[in-house]
Amino acid sequence: AVKVGQARAAVVAAKKTLEAKEENAKKVAEDALKLPSLLKQKIPSLPPDVFDVGAAQQKSIDAAEEEVATARAALAAAEEGVVAAASATAAEDAIVIDSGADLVDYVGQPPFQTDRIYDHTPPGVVTGLAWTSMGGSTLYIECTSIVQHGEDRKGGTLKTTGQLGDVMKESTAIAHTYARAFLHTTDPGNHYFDDTALHVHVPAGATPKDGPSAGCTMITAMVSLAMGKPVRPNLAMTGEVTLTGIVMPIGGVKEKVIAARRSGVTTILFPRGNKTDYEELSDDIKQGLEVHFVSTYEEVYKHALNWE
Repeated sequence: AVKVGQARAAVVAAKKTLEAKEENAKKVAEDALKLPSLLKQKIPSLPPDVFDVGAAQQKSIDAAEEEVATARAALAAAEEGVVAAASATAAEDAIVIDSGADLVDYVGQPPFQTDRIYDHTPPGVVTGLAWTSMGGSTLYIECTSIVQHGEDRKGGTLKTTGQLGDVMKESTAIAHTYARAFLHTTDPGNHYFDDTALHVHVPAGATPKDGPSAGCTMITAMVSLAMGKPVRPNLAMTGEVTLTGIVMPIGGVKEKVIAARRSGVTTILFPRGNKTDYEELSDDIKQGLEVHFVSTYEEVYKHALNWE
């Protein structure tokens, strides 16, 4: 049986042919009437039969109209071909597709895989959300201590990897400064940052990354490591943080929400300045999510690390 796609392509071709034949027939008729019309304007006193179309011109008009009729018949046949192709390929019984292996056989592999690499994030690892040219994705921030031996150990230092851009490197430095101050206020007896050299890494090192929206994620990763506490399960966050702990609005809210759902995130922390952006999203995108809007890092800490 002819495939439906091929039959539809034949219809498109037949329509173009018909349009061309109709345009040609119109032109032939206009050309045949030019001389009689001109004579009638110049010498209206001539006998009426002089203004008739000549036999040769009439033959050309009849041939052009016959080509139009043939093209119309070809179009009708092509349209019937689409119906026949659709009937030939239609299944008599409904096809039941299993959501597992069978689905891949019919439609192929999913275009977007989950970005999730941790089932449970340990202390020092936090899930962030990023905007990319392909939409949104989850972005893990990993923070760990650098093992040092001997008397030349240096606490309070910071190393970054993951092909971070200049803006993201600045965010890391801001996060380190703020995290040290925050820990001193929240847990005065904890001197972890004074005694420890930190290494912050963002996985997928071959992919360049930049932007300020991972600020709150970086601070949380550092504080989580210092306190030895993992963040709330299935939580992701995004937001730029200033040196004084104010959480600034970000872009790409819709894309980040979709990325969170794709990775199994159930709770999201957004800057309060993005509340309107979130509320404008359709209900199907927001379904099943618990979202909190924060203005300061203290609120981020309450939801992410002081939730028990």
